[in-house]
Amino acid sequence: MKAKADTRSGDQITVLRSAIHDRTFVGFTYTSLSGDTSQRCIRPLGLTAFESSWLLTGWCEMRGDFRNFRVDLMSDVAAQEDSFAFERGKEFTDYLATL
Repeated sequence: MKAKADTRSGDQITVLRSAIHDRTFVGFTYTSLSGDTSQRCIRPLGLTAFESSWLLTGWCEMRGDFRNFRVDLMSDVAAQEDSFAFERGKEFTDYLATL
C-alpha cells in the first residue's frame, strides 16, 4: 500500500516551484526525522520527486552550504519578497558538481 500524500505538500510544492522560477528566498520551519526543529532561509534551486516524497535542494543561508530538505518535513513555507541573483558556487550546477 502506498503512503497517503500530505495535501499540505501539494501547496508547498506550488510555492517552491514559483520561488525557484522567480529566484526568491524561501523561509520555513524544518523538523528533522529525529524531531529537532529549526528555522531556515534558503535559495531554492531544485525539486526532485521520489516514490514517496519530494526533496528540495537549496543553498542554506544558515549553514552556508547546500542542503536537501524533505518537503513533507517542512512547515510554514513562505516565499520571501527578496530575490537572489546568480552567485558562483551557490547554483544548482554547483551542487551537482559535488555529487
